[in-house]
Amino acid sequence: MKWQNRMLAQAQVHPDRWIMLIFVVATAGMFSLIPLVLNAEIANSPANHSALAGESGLWSALGAKD
Repeated sequence: MKWQNRMLAQAQVHPDRWIMLIFVVATAGMFSLIPLVLNAEIANSPANHSALAGESGLWSALGAKD
């Protein structure tokens, strides 16, 4: 009987470990959301350049003179 009580006492999780577990889970969740947030911001931002139409637009973008 003493052996069972000792094993039960060792199996209990201390409050400090719960706090550490919550901290680790929250931190991991926060860092996993960073790529999603950045991706959403990039997708919603307006393009900084206009679309190039055809070969003439490509050469003008590369700086070729007519």
